[in-house]
Amino acid sequence: MVGPRFRSICRSFARNRSAAERETERVTEAALRALQRAPGAIVHTAPGGPSPDSVPAADELGAALGQVIVGCRSRVDRAIIAGGDTAGYATRALGAESIEAIGPIGGALLCRVVSGEEAVLALELVLKGGQVGDEGLFEAIRTGGRRDA
Repeated sequence: MVGPRFRSICRSFARNRSAAERETERVTEAALRALQRAPGAIVHTAPGGPSPDSVPAADELGAALGQVIVGCRSRVDRAIIAGGDTAGYATRALGAESIEAIGPIGGALLCRVVSGEEAVLALELVLKGGQVGDEGLFEAIRTGGRRDA
């Protein structure tokens, strides 16, 4: 897991773009290190739960998370973005022209990114909002739905 400072930096993304860019780069590097050690990493923004004064705007957070996914793309074929509005903004930040349904996984819908951006072309995504998905959703996404992985 990476990123307790990530949420506070994202909150000021519009006001201080260079600080947000540095933090997004730091989080991307931490995620890449985590991916070298194990097959899967979680980038989170609210350890211990959000508080009203520390939650960045969904568009700022989504843009930053999209950049982290792009930065990790060399080691990631599939990602989940939790938070409905945030997921929408992250998908835009990825440069997705559209997403196409692949099929159900863990009680959610696995999709493929359609884009002219080669870095994200064919990236598989689950956009998790609200009560979407069952208890094993994150593990099902990591393993491709295989129980033996």
